[in-house]
Amino acid sequence: MKAPYTFSPLAEAFIAFVVVLSVIAYVLEVEFAQTEHSLEDKPIWLWIERVAASILTLEFLIRWKAEGKKYPKKFAWHY
Repeated sequence: MKAPYTFSPLAEAFIAFVVVLSVIAYVLEVEFAQTEHSLEDKPIWLWIERVAASILTLEFLIRWKAEGKKYPKKFAWHY
């Protein structure tokens, strides 16, 4: 089995940071801003969500292109 495609350590750390930031923003939005969805309150919640989703979608597409058609069906722990 070939090794999985990886980005540079800095890029991998940035992707992990985006994931953590996204989760923290969600918790803050729901618990402290007490909104039902991102369109209710300040637009910062919506933009954090959009930027994080865009970065993670781009990351997914790059890995998919590098790994091939079977990438979306792989599980991370199978590497």
